[in-house]
Amino acid sequence: MSKIISVEAAKEMVGSKFDIGTASSPFAPSRSGGMGNCYEIPAPKEIKDNIVEIDGIYEDYNESEGTIALRTQNGVESVMPVQNTVYSTSIAEKAEEGNAIQLGDQLSVIGIKAEDRPVSIAVTIIMEEEKWIFEQVKSLYGRANAIKNFFRLFKDAPGKQEYILNQLRGKKYRRYDVGEDILFDSKQEQMLKYALSKETYPCETQRAYESMFRDPNPSKHKTEQKLSSFCLFHQNQ
Repeated sequence: MSKIISVEAAKEMVGSKFDIGTASSPFAPSRSGGMGNCYEIPAPKEIKDNIVEIDGIYEDYNESEGTIALRTQNGVESVMPVQNTVYSTSIAEKAEEGNAIQLGDQLSVIGIKAEDRPVSIAVTIIMEEEKWIFEQVKSLYGRANAIKNFFRLFKDAPGKQEYILNQLRGKKYRRYDVGEDILFDSKQEQMLKYALSKETYPCETQRAYESMFRDPNPSKHKTEQKLSSFCLFHQNQ
């Protein structure tokens, strides 16, 4: 496979395979019938085989190749930003002000490695100090999509970004594991469980529960109710 074809194939993946969690995604609930937490779905095989995460210090820009060089613990990695690459707000704002990424900046890149060639096409580029925001998304494919959507969906809504950041700085709970389900199927069971354990939930969760119980249409949010009930049960054990 030639370099041009390999790079073009990687660019196509970056442009078409990273849209989970959006209305246009093939994994959108309206198309899939509901996939659960889409950020935890398995990556397509071609993505799984080629996705990489590169953390390194910005060392050089090759204008003729359109690539940047990152110094990592294992050497120098070549990264190619493209039109579909999503940058963190801090990087994008610098660019709008005419300030490029500086030599010595510590960057974190998720990208698709061109087959058998020493270049990766960037899906996302953020500052390394911003990685903590996304560390709870364990799948690298899901994390790339989460980064992309966080900075794209909330581009004009910084208050929503800050709301999530404040939540991340708060109390942590044990992760829900679908393999440990204890199901409270009926509204009566959910209401009893909630009544007995109300003060173990944060106020926002209490509000969500009580809103659910006041809903005159018991089937309107059936799937969301179950998911919320199951997750909250395990988070608070």
